[in-house]
Amino acid sequence: MKRRLAGESRCKDAALRYYLLTEESAAGPLYGVQAELGGEQAAVSGITTSRQRVQGLLDGLIRGQVTPVALRDVVDDWLLA
Repeated sequence: MKRRLAGESRCKDAALRYYLLTEESAAGPLYGVQAELGGEQAAVSGITTSRQRVQGLLDGLIRGQVTPVALRDVVDDWLLA
């Protein structure tokens, strides 16, 4: 799985970093997201095959300053929308 920094925001005095995850599958690339804050991290892989959709998700995560603790819930809500 590949990981590429997609953006960064601040949470108090710490850097909140967001990554685009890419893994290869028989159907083509699958995209996911990861958030890191200090020593805390959370990832959700294999969300979509659409680079455009996952980029929209990442933009929303960055804008909303979503922390690793809330990442799974936010992604679940995004998938249901």
